[in-house]
Amino acid sequence: MLCATKNRGLIRGVEFQNDAIHLTHLQFVNDTMLFIDPSTEYLLNAKRILRCFELASGLKINFHKSCLVKIGKKRQGDEDWTRMFRCASSSLPIMYLGLPLGGNARKEALWNPIICKVKEILAPWKRGFMSKGGRLVFIKAVLSSLPSYFMSIFSIPVGVAKKIEKLQREFFWNDGVLKRKIHVMDWGTVCKSDCVRFWYDLSWDSVKLKNAFPRIFALAVNKGGVVKEFGRFEAASWVWDVRLRRLLFDWEKNQWNNFMLYFQNIIVRKVIPDALAWTFCPNKNFSVKSFRRCLEDSKGLIGEVDCPSMERNMSSVSRSLYVAIVQGENFG
Repeated sequence: MLCATKNRGLIRGVEFQNDAIHLTHLQFVNDTMLFIDPSTEYLLNAKRILRCFELASGLKINFHKSCLVKIGKKRQGDEDWTRMFRCASSSLPIMYLGLPLGGNARKEALWNPIICKVKEILAPWKRGFMSKGGRLVFIKAVLSSLPSYFMSIFSIPVGVAKKIEKLQREFFWNDGVLKRKIHVMDWGTVCKSDCVRFWYDLSWDSVKLKNAFPRIFALAVNKGGVVKEFGRFEAASWVWDVRLRRLLFDWEKNQWNNFMLYFQNIIVRKVIPDALAWTFCPNKNFSVKSFRRCLEDSKGLIGEVDCPSMERNMSSVSRSLYVAIVQGENFG
């Protein structure tokens, strides 16, 4: 009916691509969206078509649940059109089938319903009755599906994705506003050579290599590489290979010698995996006895232990596990 009336010039829809495409309506199951040129004649004809549809099909259109959406500037006669259709009026952006229409998807305000829904589902009392496995299944099965409907149409902004990930992370690790739990991580993953950056994570006397050897860092070919990119195995031995853009001047060789001296005590074996070692015990294994002896010898002061994972949050509670200042008043 709409196509026939359009061909006869009784209604006029919207046009795209230099009048190549004429759109008058879209249908989704039992929901219909009409696109009518803002003219009293065309709108009146559209109302007559809907009445004819009611008489022909026996179905009734609920105009009280319908909405007349105006696009562009407000025109004279908008209120008359609303009274003619006996329906509500609105303007862009609007929510249609759970998706916002006419809004800027790059703005975080458009995604507020999703963020609010995630916060609603992530009620603090729920995580108290779930194990870590249950929380993980809950996140994957429920929370991950919430933004999928939005992302099927819009590209999610980076800021919104970080907010949703933060809510999921706090739910999984039982974090809160007043407390922050330590996030468990596989030590093998932390110490992988494809994750630890050579210049930014390794330290020399608690100073990052890029700051301890600024001239070598300035001349280095690879400034953002990870540890495994700065050496190779020859037979069973690891050989460090730090490539420079040019030959060194005489006044730069002293810093280069100190730089290479740093690697003399670092032994990498191909057949033996990396492991934690307690240097205060001959067998390199941690024991409470050796730790107590270390405290007594140092009068309660334990020095800083380098760890690449502490760089990004220097004041966190996790750092206190590596930087321990003990008064030594009661060791029992």
